[in-house]
Amino acid sequence: MLYSALGAIMTMSAVFRITILLSTLLLLGKIPAAAAQEGPLVLAFYYAWFDQNTWTSGQSVDLPAEPYNSADRAVIERQVGQAQSAGIDAFVQSWYGPQEGGNQTETNFRTLLDVAGARGFKAAVDLEVTSPFLGSIPTVTDALAKLLATHAQHPAYLRYQGKPVIFFWRQQQFSVEQWTAIRDQVDPNRATIWIAEGTELAYQAIFDGHHLYSIAWAASPADQLAKWASRVRAYAAENGFNRLWVATVMPGYDDTRLPRADAFAVPRRNGEYYRETWQGAIASSPNMVIINSFNEWPEGSHLEPSASYGNLYLDLTRELVTALRGSPPPAPAAATSPTAEPVATPTGPYITAEEGANIRSGPDTAYERIGQLAAGSPIAVIGKTSAGDWWQINFPRGSDARGWVNAEVVTFTGDAGAVPVVETPSPSEASLTGLTLQASATPTTTLETAGAAPTIKVPAGGVNLRSGPGLEFELLGRLDEGAEAVVVGQSETGEWWQIETNAVEAGLAWVANAVVDVSGDTAGVPVIEFDQPTATLTQTPTATVPPTPSITPTPTATEVIIAGTIEVTDPINVRAEPSTDGELLGGLYLGDKADVLAVSKDGDWWQIDFPAGPEGVGWVAAEFVRFQGDQQAVPIFGLGTVTPTPRATNTPTRTPTPDRLPTLAELPTLAPTATSIYQPTAAALLAERGTPDPALTIVPEEPRASFDWGDFPWGILSLVVIAAFLWYQFYWRRRGLS
Repeated sequence: MLYSALGAIMTMSAVFRITILLSTLLLLGKIPAAAAQEGPLVLAFYYAWFDQNTWTSGQSVDLPAEPYNSADRAVIERQVGQAQSAGIDAFVQSWYGPQEGGNQTETNFRTLLDVAGARGFKAAVDLEVTSPFLGSIPTVTDALAKLLATHAQHPAYLRYQGKPVIFFWRQQQFSVEQWTAIRDQVDPNRATIWIAEGTELAYQAIFDGHHLYSIAWAASPADQLAKWASRVRAYAAENGFNRLWVATVMPGYDDTRLPRADAFAVPRRNGEYYRETWQGAIASSPNMVIINSFNEWPEGSHLEPSASYGNLYLDLTRELVTALRGSPPPAPAAATSPTAEPVATPTGPYITAEEGANIRSGPDTAYERIGQLAAGSPIAVIGKTSAGDWWQINFPRGSDARGWVNAEVVTFTGDAGAVPVVETPSPSEASLTGLTLQASATPTTTLETAGAAPTIKVPAGGVNLRSGPGLEFELLGRLDEGAEAVVVGQSETGEWWQIETNAVEAGLAWVANAVVDVSGDTAGVPVIEFDQPTATLTQTPTATVPPTPSITPTPTATEVIIAGTIEVTDPINVRAEPSTDGELLGGLYLGDKADVLAVSKDGDWWQIDFPAGPEGVGWVAAEFVRFQGDQQAVPIFGLGTVTPTPRATNTPTRTPTPDRLPTLAELPTLAPTATSIYQPTAAALLAERGTPDPALTIVPEEPRASFDWGDFPWGILSLVVIAAFLWYQFYWRRRGLS
């Protein structure tokens, strides 16, 4: 019996020691793994639309230490150097799309990439889905395709795990299904990383990561960051995804100088708020940290050196990054010449375009144009035609992720004999769709297509007719909903169609591709070269009003005729007159509606029912709203309309206007201006909705069915084992030996 008792004691002791050892290893085993991980990327939101008007607008609670113009290359170089010295890895710049005219987010981003490339820095875009140039599925699809074909190929474009990173603002404009179709078209092989924002995790079905943009609405930023990190990971795990969590850090927030009904401020507390949000972000174990922001001055979330705080927040960022990574950030790299060779050059044969080159789906100009090669960026060559007149490259949007570039417009480097010949069907054998944007010095007059010429059809709201392919050209008139016209030419960029129409005296006019529906085979539509106009949009075009024998005067206040309504497609100002010089009365947000009372002579402005304005009316730019109703019945302001049909009652039913009346800067050329506030940010929207503490229905808070050893209560088990051992040692053992 003694030997049995001793054996039992030895067995229990061994079990106890093994249990304690295993518990310790399991608890401590997580520490080396976390410590071994490379620290998360540190990014910062960056805005590129400021000028001297910003600093005199009175809409910022603070001012930069050195007021500047965002288009100044020297300013961008200074800002990149400041960010590098603080340990920031990349800027994420708000981007309105690839359009060049009146869009400095495009032109300034190009400069940012060049400066970043020269200094060893990185940059990515935050694609604003509801920007003045985008907002529809075709325009967003085209913007993404061009982004992937140009900027994303730049050596300085931000990559994560080898893939270009794209942030999105207001992806809620489209459904998950619509985004799936967009991505299948522009990124079928998922060769990029898409980061969504907001509080709707359902978009993680097609996006690759999530961020909140703002955390200023939270009473406890650390708690909310932890909750949202858990929600993102839980949703991903339950659906079999691998998703990224991007945690937001903010130095403070103050938009009280902006005319927002829901404006609020979060005190900085001399940097303590910044430290708290940073610590909360790091504690949530993010894949990336994003600072909101480097220079969002109107919302008071900047860390750029300022008149009020000097370099405090750059210094704090450097301190926090040093603690995160264990060493201070390296000194910023010295700027190299802007014409220096790209830092990433393929090891094998490659091509380079001096001024950009079209990428096509096949080795012929009759094939669809699917993108454009960025100027100065080397691209590896993977194939060629038997004649050696076309090079094949890797391209995500192409068939089988391939594309073709004409050898005549690029420079080849390497051994051409080592490049394999790739056999492809001729254009006549292939099924070709889309645009053929072949450069042509002398446009032809006959389309190279079999069958009927392509046509455009005008959607709801009508479209403007211009004298040339761009918003800077003279406005000639409008086409109403349902009108059709034959396409006879296209711009070099493929963004405008030249059409035949009797609506203008010359019989030819231009319409934007983004706002019309095109049918028919557009392959072979000739390119029409056009010089830039000498006049600008500041000149008011003369409206041509056809004579009519019976004109009804413009209705008075007592006999309002409402011929339709407008729905706001992008937040916009309401003015007292149909001009950007008119007095600013307030604004309308995305989705707001108002009754239409009249249209300006040039068709560019709608007079609407606006209770906050003089006599209860105001004016909005037609290009930022969608018209619904009978355009023919809308009176022309100052002239009236032909026999309009009034409502049964002379007292109109007015659509209530929201109490919130943001002052939104006007866009004479659709350019983001110094005081551009197109819509409330995520911070303002979340403050309006309230803190999203309740668990989302798509992310159950109850324990998941799948078991995780990391959730096992090893500490409690260890205590139970110790208690059992002591009980056995001092009670049961003595009882057995007595």
